[in-house]
Amino acid sequence: MKFSCSKESLLKGINTIGHLALKTTSLPILNNILLKTEKNLLTLTTTNLEAGIHHEIGGKTEETGECLVPAKLLLELAPLLPNGTIELNTNNNNLTITGEKINTTLRTAPTAEFPTIPTIENSTNKITIQTTQLIEALNKTIFAIGRVDNRPQFGGVLFTVNEGNKQQLIIAATDGYRLSELSVSINKPNKSFKFIIPLTTAQEIRRILTQDEEQTNETVDLEATENQVNLTIGPTQIISRLIDGDYPDYQPLFPEKTLTQCEVGKNELTKAVKAASLFSRSGIFDVSLTASPDHNLEVFSENTGIGAHHNVVEAKVSGEKITMTINAKYFLEGLAAVPGEIVKIFMTGADRPILLKSNKEKEGEIKFRHLIVLIKQL
Repeated sequence: MKFSCSKESLLKGINTIGHLALKTTSLPILNNILLKTEKNLLTLTTTNLEAGIHHEIGGKTEETGECLVPAKLLLELAPLLPNGTIELNTNNNNLTITGEKINTTLRTAPTAEFPTIPTIENSTNKITIQTTQLIEALNKTIFAIGRVDNRPQFGGVLFTVNEGNKQQLIIAATDGYRLSELSVSINKPNKSFKFIIPLTTAQEIRRILTQDEEQTNETVDLEATENQVNLTIGPTQIISRLIDGDYPDYQPLFPEKTLTQCEVGKNELTKAVKAASLFSRSGIFDVSLTASPDHNLEVFSENTGIGAHHNVVEAKVSGEKITMTINAKYFLEGLAAVPGEIVKIFMTGADRPILLKSNKEKEGEIKFRHLIVLIKQL
């Protein structure tokens, strides 16, 4: 193998795919990056057996070939290479990296032991989504993913294109105690479909998308089969297995009617809940809210071993007076995900989940809603 390219292109490619290999400890061979040259392209590949990432780098190929090198070493070495042209050359189980005033030799591993990443063929489940929308969707859902051994479906992000609205992609995640859902407009796909992307894959997708600060790739192409998904982001491909099983039908959990509605500033409410949570019981994070049309929103908590805290937050409240107890940790994470400066809180009873939404949603824009199960008071 003999290939040359710019240091900038090589560094970007290694940073894009290398981190997946660092998360793998089960098989030592997976801690490597596969480098393969053909047709003036260098393809970098990593995998953790659940997901795989390819990244193509344009350059000059003088000899085709492939080699396997340690990901950690390459990630640490690449930023230290000199600017300008970098040449990669394999010979006798070594990879030689040369540039202006440098010459580095790395020992390589046998490529035959590296797993082959399957490809998707003839998929009819295809959509295109704006990069910024996918980043926002993952930011507002990943935190709600659960780690429940007996419910593996909760360990991923659900992507759904419904039959009734094929130009809308719904992305959701839950751990059984809270649920985040975000819907975005997309190009019209051929048919309806749904699938669950594992947490690790979702995190890698977000990392790769957000590291491109200039947003040179404006869209992401996504295609899926029954057990696999492929995302194309410019020169990068992410291939992942999907989580088996049916995702629970959560739509009935969203209230059709509410007893009480409250509009309140996110910043003021965040401070109030954080302060009250300091007096909550360890590991429970219980904070109580009272909303009344005659008063503002009251936020309070009491711990016999510490003391008590009570705060009144200015709010617009309509409907019946209601008191409920929230998990402050879950509530604050959901509150932070709500777009805008004002949050609308929909309440249906002291033992029913509460719904958080933005107070401003326009047709055609991203729509977000977050559901939180309340703490039952004995």
